[in-house]
Amino acid sequence: MAKIYPAKNTRSTPPSDMQPVVGPEPTNRLLRLAVIIALIGLVLLGLFLVFGFLPWTVGLGMFVGMPLLGLAMVIYLIAVVVDLRRRGAL
Repeated sequence: MAKIYPAKNTRSTPPSDMQPVVGPEPTNRLLRLAVIIALIGLVLLGLFLVFGFLPWTVGLGMFVGMPLLGLAMVIYLIAVVVDLRRRGAL
């Protein structure tokens, strides 16, 4: 059986200019949340467009889908403001 040796010339610590990655930035999480909510809203509106003016499609498409799209837009704008403040542009 072959022996496996560690690679030579490897660093055990990262260079000083690299910062450790703790987790996703708040902007990334907000953007991800906004996209997921917008996709759900678009699917619900798509049901309304495909099946027409049925009671359940109006309920889901207009009363749930449209507010979800509005919420996604607000979350996206919050993410933009947070990112601009973090970068010092605001």
